[in-house]
Amino acid sequence: MSRPELRGVELLVVDGNNLLHRIAGSVDEASQRRTFAQLRATLAERRTTVVLDGHPARGARPLDKPGATFEIRHAGGSADEAIIAMLATLPIDKLARTVVVTDDRTLAERSRHAGAETRRLAWLTDLLASPRHRALPAAPGTDDEEDERRPWQPGRGATRKRGNPRRRPRPPAHR
Repeated sequence: MSRPELRGVELLVVDGNNLLHRIAGSVDEASQRRTFAQLRATLAERRTTVVLDGHPARGARPLDKPGATFEIRHAGGSADEAIIAMLATLPIDKLARTVVVTDDRTLAERSRHAGAETRRLAWLTDLLASPRHRALPAAPGTDDEEDERRPWQPGRGATRKRGNPRRRPRPPAHR
């Protein structure tokens, strides 16, 4: 039985680096193996292609086992360009049943212009975290719940002013 979120979808094309940064905070091999294993298990009945930027690391083991429905491709350059090139090769009827999953606005716009449907990464992570599937592993040392509740603020993170790094901190005032 086809799930409503995937009804009518023949091919999912996932911006792999975008997904890895969102889920694991890293594109290291361990993050890739963990995330892609869950994708493969969750989307077993759906043809899925994950496209990664660049070339595989020299001497790295293959990330996927050859299969008919799940494929990991290294773009050799930009994954965005590889995804658009892949969409250009699809027949119109298949393109209409293709979903590109990314949070990259430019890639999403170009994919829609090519004829594919687009979805945000939140759609995919919600799908993976649905009751039928276990949740994606969080990045080590992050608190996903807190990050989701706290809105973005100017000066948050690396741009927050913390004083002169060369000056010694003042001793605490005595009361």
